[in-house]
Amino acid sequence: MYRGTPIIAANLVDFAGELLDPCSVLPTRILTGRCNKGLLVALVGAIGLGLLFFTRTGGEPKYGGHRLGFWLQQLVRSNSQDATLPFVLSDEAVRAVRRAGTNALPTLLRMMPYPDRGLQGEVNSLLHDRRIPQKMGTLLYPMILSYRPDDAVLGFRALGPEARSAIPALLQMLQKHHDCMWAVMALCAIGDDGVRALSAEMPKIRDVQVRSEILLNLNNAIGLSQRKSFVPLLVERLENDPAEWSRFAVVQNLGNWKESSALSVAALTKALSDRAPEVRFAAADGLGNFGKEARSAVPALNAALNDSNPTVRASATNSLQAIREADNEKDVGR
Repeated sequence: MYRGTPIIAANLVDFAGELLDPCSVLPTRILTGRCNKGLLVALVGAIGLGLLFFTRTGGEPKYGGHRLGFWLQQLVRSNSQDATLPFVLSDEAVRAVRRAGTNALPTLLRMMPYPDRGLQGEVNSLLHDRRIPQKMGTLLYPMILSYRPDDAVLGFRALGPEARSAIPALLQMLQKHHDCMWAVMALCAIGDDGVRALSAEMPKIRDVQVRSEILLNLNNAIGLSQRKSFVPLLVERLENDPAEWSRFAVVQNLGNWKESSALSVAALTKALSDRAPEVRFAAADGLGNFGKEARSAVPALNAALNDSNPTVRASATNSLQAIREADNEKDVGR
């Protein structure tokens, strides 16, 4: 069942009681015409929105007598290291989502966007100004309760490539600060088609904050098996992104991902000459994670020992030591 339905019902009942209560000023104002036109419009609009939420789930597919929203909350703890969320859908819930197929997409997409609280705030402000109880304003509260992006991501994962028709809508969400990371997770949950679409879209995101946030949190948004597919994108962003925090985020990820070590080591080595000290520091630090596979970076790390920034010099020292220790371990193993 839709989470907001009980709250809507309670609010409508409370408001009906307010109208019927002989001690209430609300029915008196309405009946005597002392309630201005704008307020009446707001009240009628709020009632309409409340009724809309009653019927909003009418299009949700059903399985086993339950709506899709019910199945998206049937969770079990994930045992997979490749999971981006701590819980996954139960086997029965996966069957329910797959049975719905593409009919589930409108519901999943409706759960994704961050709710706009502006309308609710305006109604509550109007009611406060007119000294009317805010029960009508709270009718809009279920708009917030419909925000369930984590459930939606699990639904996209259950559908996999079958959800590819949702990719254009998810790409639009990448442009919004509150929605971008959930959109990334949903695109990756769809599979290779979603990953390719995300890689192609990243250079088009103009908002530096959004772009940096996506890159910085990419490690938590994608599965381990998908990292290798993203390394070329990260290298491209490192070379072409003008925002230093975006490049810093890229270097942070490359330094922790070992799925394409040769490509990552080459990119991190090049980043040691980046104009931003934060990027140089992260590059020097990340190279140490590759051990003997970063031997090709030793000359650049030696040069970084003379960097003008002390944190870069310290990171270069630590990484050189890590590479030497990894080489020694290899010799001992022989």
